[in-house]
Amino acid sequence: MITKFKIFENSREPQIGDYAVCEYEDDNYNRQIYNKIGVITYKNDKNDQTFYTVKYDFKLYDDTEDALPGTDELDWIYEEEILFFSKNKQDCETFLEANKYNL
Repeated sequence: MITKFKIFENSREPQIGDYAVCEYEDDNYNRQIYNKIGVITYKNDKNDQTFYTVKYDFKLYDDTEDALPGTDELDWIYEEEILFFSKNKQDCETFLEANKYNL
């Protein structure tokens, strides 16, 4: 018997206010946001590719020489870098738990 979970079926695009689990092209930031839940605070779809700004509950840091002071928002996250999103934070937590145990 195949069981489908409704919470893992997202047919819409991420919106401002949604909770999101993301990955990022920069390894430094990707290590910091891995298995963390953020909130989408900005959406830019004026160009041919949509990108988002995601806010986290902690300060992000950059260990390069030209680093800016820590911020809690990460810009230029493309839609394909959003692994999961939902209006409910609990859905994101369930997604992370399922991935933790490879379910």
